[in-house]
Amino acid sequence: MALHYRHLAAQLSRHLRKKPLSQVLLDRARGHTVSARDPVTGGVHCSLGGDDYSFIVTSTLASQCGPAVGRALGATLAHHLRVPCRFEHDFVSFVSLGDGSVSNSHTASALTLAEYARHRKFKCPVVFAISNNDLSISLKGQGWLLDSFINHLPFPHFICDGRDMVSMWNATEKAIKRARDTSSPVVLMMNNMPRRFGHAATDRQNAYLTPEEISRFASTSPITCQFSAVLLPCTPVTSFGSFNISPSFMLTNRSIVCTFATSRLDACAQAIEMGVMDEANLLRTLQDLQSQTIDAFAQASEESPVSATQLMKRVNAPSDMFPTTNPDSEPQAAPSMSDAATDNESVTGNVAPLGWAGHVRHEHVGRDGTDTPVRQVMRKCMTKSLDDCLRQNEEVVYIGEDVCHGGYYLVTDGLARQYPLRVADFPPDETSLLACGMGYAQAGLVPIVEIPYAKYLDCGFDMLTEAAIMSWLTKGQQQNGMIIRLQGFGPGIFGGNYHTHNQIHLMPGLDVVCYSNGRDWQRGMSNALYLAKQGRVVMLVDSTALLNRRHVVNGDEAWKFALEDHPERLSLEDVMVYGTETPEGEAIATPFDAVVVTYSTGVPTSLVAREMLHKEHGLNVAVIDSPYLSRVPQGLKQALNSDFAGVPVLFADVCKAGASPLSGFLPELKRQGALPDRWALTASMPTYNPLGSDVTFLSESQVVREIRNLV
Repeated sequence: MALHYRHLAAQLSRHLRKKPLSQVLLDRARGHTVSARDPVTGGVHCSLGGDDYSFIVTSTLASQCGPAVGRALGATLAHHLRVPCRFEHDFVSFVSLGDGSVSNSHTASALTLAEYARHRKFKCPVVFAISNNDLSISLKGQGWLLDSFINHLPFPHFICDGRDMVSMWNATEKAIKRARDTSSPVVLMMNNMPRRFGHAATDRQNAYLTPEEISRFASTSPITCQFSAVLLPCTPVTSFGSFNISPSFMLTNRSIVCTFATSRLDACAQAIEMGVMDEANLLRTLQDLQSQTIDAFAQASEESPVSATQLMKRVNAPSDMFPTTNPDSEPQAAPSMSDAATDNESVTGNVAPLGWAGHVRHEHVGRDGTDTPVRQVMRKCMTKSLDDCLRQNEEVVYIGEDVCHGGYYLVTDGLARQYPLRVADFPPDETSLLACGMGYAQAGLVPIVEIPYAKYLDCGFDMLTEAAIMSWLTKGQQQNGMIIRLQGFGPGIFGGNYHTHNQIHLMPGLDVVCYSNGRDWQRGMSNALYLAKQGRVVMLVDSTALLNRRHVVNGDEAWKFALEDHPERLSLEDVMVYGTETPEGEAIATPFDAVVVTYSTGVPTSLVAREMLHKEHGLNVAVIDSPYLSRVPQGLKQALNSDFAGVPVLFADVCKAGASPLSGFLPELKRQGALPDRWALTASMPTYNPLGSDVTFLSESQVVREIRNLV
């Protein structure tokens, strides 16, 4: 169940099945006062949720709809595959939204996917519940939902009067039963929902509503009739500690309706008419509820807010349980989220995973540490790795656009034949793809979501942020562990800017990795799968130019690597260093004139530049491959502080100048004392990439020029 903020009553009803009223009220008060003890978000937002089958709805319009469809499809698939599923066999995915949210693209994306699933006869038991007050903040609906929208939907729909509890109950029961019995989408329209107050504290209703309309809305309540109000004997309260009460809240606490009439649409009147309770008992119930609510807010308002250090811990959890490079070792347990923060704690944007230090791996071009003569390009290493993931983990699924026939670059070639249903094509909509990834993960699967081109991720950006923030927003209770495979990145001459995009979305809660070769991709994928199972969202950014690259220089086939059956995990904190050892594995004794820090295609580009600098200028340059881009990896700090202490550093970024991930490393490296006196940053050109040319990308000559200027 994912509930729109209007539908608090439904959430309270579910909570009251398991908790006493006093605890339910206290939990809600903690949400409103953003107490660190709020069981839903832990003091970072005021959201509905807080039980095993409730999912947080953010403030982004209708973003809850896509994941709800994903849960319906994902749980059905999990049951079919006979892998552990979070939901029972007869589950129904229920999602609610307001009438304004219906116009949002997230709703269109979710409804289209649900319609596609119904057409393909895929089981998709989901109920879209729409509360309609015919008023989207200031935009009046003019009856559009009932006159037009509902009639164009291809699903069965049930309409009820939102002011009538009996009508609501009957329609909801029928809608859920229909979705459960047919395993297909259903729409529930709750009409005539009164909006008794403004949309928000800043809402100036008198700017778009007449005084008569405002009065009529305020006097219409589905709970209690507004006839003659009798003040109850309670003292007006305006604040609890530092928590100030809004005027509307004060009015509610000073008066309660206790004269009941015969309005059929009034729940209290219905309760009296049906003999559930008499007026005296109802009045005592309301008085008791008022008293407990005041006490709950008084207690919650005195509780501490969440600390800055705790917020940073949330971003890194549960990656605080990083694996070591030994596949048999056990990760260290992450610290409790409830650990109190002290005033002298240092809070920065680069909190390292606790209990883990990165490795500096010294590599040599053309040597991968294995005796096998069979080496392959990066693309085939990736296919082998994905095959291993699917074969060894029944809960792993791979979804994307055109992936069943091998994808645009043959990375998934042959996988759909080996793993039917688990490797699946979706309609070309990045929003619904990422939403389904979230829903699949929440149902118990481990999805790998392929986005065909890096630029296309922009189309689903909002859903990407939803996936990344959710663990932080729910204090780790609602995780979306998944792997996103973002391809079509970096240099190329095909397709222009839309197929050779070189900008990367970086945000808290998203682990972005950009590998340069097949060996590291295999090892990194092993770790990415581990992290996804722990609830992390990992994005592997794959450069088209590297997929079939064989050589570094002179036809050496140095960029082909062995297919590994049991690849060791390559931690996010590890970096690979080239140029510090001979082909026989012996350390080079010659002092280094400079070191290049880069990633992805920047690695072979810098290796070519290194050869040029050595042959033409006699300079000894090392190259550090630092693929983790979300923050400064521990291995990079270690390398610059020890192996290359004091050596001039060139940061060579594949992305555009002004939007380069490596530029974000500089303040943290400076703070850690790992940035030498002489350093420089170079990147691709801050413009768009033309068709038929790679002139805008990072080049060998650019690296050579910058190194010469630096030393």
